Amino acid sequence: MLNKNFLKKVEMTEKIFNKILRTQYGITIDINFLDKNIPEDKLIQTLKENVLIIKYIDKHNLTENVCIQAVKINYSAIKYIDKYSQTENVCIQAIKQNPNIIEFIHKDNQAETVCLEAVKRIPSSIKYIHKDNQTETVCLEAVKRIPSSIKYIHKDNQTETVCLEAVKRIGCVLDFINKENLTELIWIEAIKQNPNIILRIADFN
Repeated sequence: MLNKNFLKKVEMTEKIFNKILRTQYGITIDINFLDKNIPEDKLIQTLKENVLIIKYIDKHNLTENVCIQAVKINYSAIKYIDKYSQTENVCIQAIKQNPNIIEFIHKDNQAETVCLEAVKRIPSSIKYIHKDNQTETVCLEAVKRIPSSIKYIHKDNQTETVCLEAVKRIGCVLDFINKENLTELIWIEAIKQNPNIILRIADFN
C-alpha cells in the first residue's frame, strides 16, 4: 500500500498515475487522494484492469459514466457504489447483467422501472426488492411470468389482484399466499384452474 501522506503531496501527472497503476499492489492505493487529477478515461481504463478499484474512487469522481462502465465490466461493482451514485441508468445496467444484483441496490434507488427490469428477466428476483418497492405493477409482472414467485412477495403486497393473476395460471400457488389474503374470489379462481384444490379447503381453515 502506498503511503497516504506521500500521495497527498504528489502532483499526480498522467505519467506518475500510470506508473503507480502498473506497480505491484498499486491497484489497492487510496485513490481518493488522487481525486482531482485523474481523467475519467484513465479511471475507466483502470477499472478494466481491476474493477474493485471502484471502492477507492472518491465519490466526486464517481460519474454516471464511470459507474456504468464499472458494472458493465462486472455487475458486482454496484455493491461498492454509494447510494447517491446508484443512478437509475447505473442500476439498470447492472440488472441487465444479473437481475439478482438488485439485492445490493439501495432501497431508495429501487425505482419501479428498475424493479420491473429485474423481474422481467428473473421473476424470483422480487425477493430482493424491498417490500416498500414491491408495487402492484412489479408484483403482477413477476407472477405473470412465474406464478410461484408470489411466495417471495411480502404478505402486505399480496393484493387480491396479484393473487388472482397467480392462481388463474397455476391454482396450486395458493400454498404461497398468506391465509389472511385468501378471499372467496381467489379460491374460486384457483379451483377453476385446478378442481382438485377443492379437496384442500379444510387445510386452510
